[in-house]
Amino acid sequence: MSIAFICWTAWSIMQSEEITRRRIHAVRTNKGAVLAVL
Repeated sequence: MSIAFICWTAWSIMQSEEITRRRIHAVRTNKGAVLAVL
């Protein structure tokens, strides 16, 4: 495995966590967002 692949994988995981964090925050901020997530 190349270093670039490892970096890309780590970056992808970080991006996924950020998206999940924003989604959870949106649900807490706006109850209507629950339907959007589901």
